[in-house]
Amino acid sequence: MKLIQWTLFIDMLGYGEINGTIESDKHADEFISFMSKNADIFRRQDNDDMRRGYEKSNFNIYEYYDIQHALISDSLVITYKPKELNTEISDTLYYLHSANAFFIIALRLQWYLYHCLEKKKIFVRGGISNRYAKIDGNFAVGSGIIEGYKLESRIAKYPRIVISDEIKKNQPLIEAINFLSARLYRIPTIFAQEEEIMFFDYARLMVRIGLQGGLDFQNIALYHNFFTYHRDAIIYHTDVATKKIEQLNKDGKISEASKTKDSVLSKYVWLKNYHNNAIKTFEDEKIEGIYRINI
Repeated sequence: MKLIQWTLFIDMLGYGEINGTIESDKHADEFISFMSKNADIFRRQDNDDMRRGYEKSNFNIYEYYDIQHALISDSLVITYKPKELNTEISDTLYYLHSANAFFIIALRLQWYLYHCLEKKKIFVRGGISNRYAKIDGNFAVGSGIIEGYKLESRIAKYPRIVISDEIKKNQPLIEAINFLSARLYRIPTIFAQEEEIMFFDYARLMVRIGLQGGLDFQNIALYHNFFTYHRDAIIYHTDVATKKIEQLNKDGKISEASKTKDSVLSKYVWLKNYHNNAIKTFEDEKIEGIYRINI
């Protein structure tokens, strides 16, 4: 018996533009350092201290999963590969343990996104699959990798991490995730849905992390910084895209300007709306006013 596998394909938006401006060892080393620290976010989650901590918890993820990840150019590939269990467990525990694994992934993704926003104003887009994958060094294989890539490149469209139809239709799994959402963070779900597309609602989860943590200085600094970086990155990229479109129109490149509006600017218009809707859940007009984007 094995729990449900989780496989993610995450792409950094804007990586190509940054990489294309690097023309010296100094800037190359700085960017490589940034990428290495992205990898470290996942490496340090699997160190001996972390493992000992999970051994004392109600859910020891290392008892149930082999955690594998790789950073390949601008793509982060992760799989939580379930181990064969020696004993049978109930259906309830099967789905709750599988849901618990997803929450651990979700929290690690929060730190990854935080680092990308803080250091490079980079957003991410991706896909989450339940299909098979195996990662060994820089080699990632399996149908879960392909499905994750297709979700990222064909379905997500905007900077969001979308959920496969297979996951979405797995009602007992979704109910288990929603149960933990309510129990841990007092929100009905950590997913959002637009039309037929379900995606990881990272901003509302960060709101709840902030509210649950209370007035602890470190906690306030965490969510304040997150929403400040998130807001400022959206404003920055919107401004860059708008100026590019204006220049293209001035140069008579009307078709290229329209394409940029549809393929680039639309992403940040969507992000602005997502951001402003998420901060409403603070239910505090003063806080909402600090982080609201008014462009």
